[in-house]
Amino acid sequence: MGSFIHVDIVGIIIIIVLTGLSVYGWAIFLHKLKLLRAIEKGSTVFLEKFRRVVEPTALFRENYSRLEDPSPLIKIYKGGCKELDHLLKASETGSPVALKGTLPKISILELESLQKMLQRIASEEMMNLEKSLSVLATASSVSPLLGLLGTVWGIMVAFIGISRKGNASIAAVAPGVAVALITTVIGLLVAIPALVAYNFFQTRINTLSLKTDNFISEFLGGVERKYVIR
Repeated sequence: MGSFIHVDIVGIIIIIVLTGLSVYGWAIFLHKLKLLRAIEKGSTVFLEKFRRVVEPTALFRENYSRLEDPSPLIKIYKGGCKELDHLLKASETGSPVALKGTLPKISILELESLQKMLQRIASEEMMNLEKSLSVLATASSVSPLLGLLGTVWGIMVAFIGISRKGNASIAAVAPGVAVALITTVIGLLVAIPALVAYNFFQTRINTLSLKTDNFISEFLGGVERKYVIR
């Protein structure tokens, strides 16, 4: 605590900025951690159910049409089922009288449009998940620089103190050394957790992105087998 007494106004400003970055970064970390855990849990349960059914839209009709879940897979599935239902209804009303008992079908071009729509939903979901990660990336890169700024400023204050006192006593260099040491330590304490958290979440989101791509392929494969004109 004694070191903080010697910190000047510039050092205090740097410490306040670093503390603000740290608090904001930890808030993002806790929020993202909770969100990703819920997403991964919901996605795992959903995939297990989806892979047990034969008809690709069966889960949507049963209970997923009204289910609100943060999982991108479920959002992609709901969007895909709604669009498929729209395409099938349009195909049924726009085609000649179908044979009794036959299912409405869609064309390859309509399947491709469905694929593009699913990929767009997946991209938007990944962008939403990555939105706050820029703060962690900024904190990990800016904090050491702010710490370095405090170090340089502290050294300048120490030399100014020596020139004023005419000697290198503790009283002359204490304010500058205090600023240099405290800002450097706080800068590192902010930057290191922010960098670790950024890499941690980026890896988890990349894994989730691969899962969404694989699910889109699975869903479209089921749709192609069941509903595409051959």
